[in-house]
Amino acid sequence: CRMGRVNGICAQKPQCLLRSGGMMYAVIAAVVSAALLVYFTVRIVREPKNSDCVVYIPRWLFFLGLVVYVFGAGVGVAMLAVGRFFFAIPCLLCMLFGCAAMLCCLNQKVVSVGDGEYVYSTMFGREKRFNASDYVRMIRNSDSLTLKFKNGKMHIDNLAVIGDDFKNSLIEGKKD
Repeated sequence: CRMGRVNGICAQKPQCLLRSGGMMYAVIAAVVSAALLVYFTVRIVREPKNSDCVVYIPRWLFFLGLVVYVFGAGVGVAMLAVGRFFFAIPCLLCMLFGCAAMLCCLNQKVVSVGDGEYVYSTMFGREKRFNASDYVRMIRNSDSLTLKFKNGKMHIDNLAVIGDDFKNSLIEGKKD
């Protein structure tokens, strides 16, 4: 025992306790990261191709997010295991960025339901119906496009693939 004995109990340095606690955090982080990876991978494999979508985020963004997430999780778990908590914070940010990219690819889309009606799904899966005849105007932002309708707005990222049918439907809806 390095620190000595007090009443027959071996005292340890605080750093030793911190490292053993860090290992616990590392194991928890690894399990949570693995569960999220399994969830996202199963979803991308089970999702049909974007053939029914008129606006969608390309799949390469999912795989970029996956790589960033795995890198952040790997380095973060290693940093937690050795007790470097402050170095794990940037890794957490990498994991959040990767998670956001994967969520965007899986959830953010516009699906045509016929007769100029569309269902818009946000990054978090919240859905809203829009009619092309209710289209009011378009606002260009630096990183996205916002389409205003009478009953709300639709946010489309610059990386999104927009089908010609959707564009034409909005133009025709504006003429009415």
